[in-house]
Amino acid sequence: MYTENTTFRCTECKHRFNGPYCEYRGMRFATPLKCPQCGSIRTMPADTMQLLNYFAYQKIWNELER
Repeated sequence: MYTENTTFRCTECKHRFNGPYCEYRGMRFATPLKCPQCGSIRTMPADTMQLLNYFAYQKIWNELER
């Protein structure tokens, strides 16, 4: 479900960009967006750089890359 636009951060190149915040499979996590600079899918909202959220996003990225 789309809720708002937010700032995303790429964990590969550290680029920040704006994009739509859509829930990933009805969870509280945002669907990772493709980085416009390097093309990586390993992105997450910039305000969720906490360690526990990073590990949760690693599982999502691995699932999307398969």
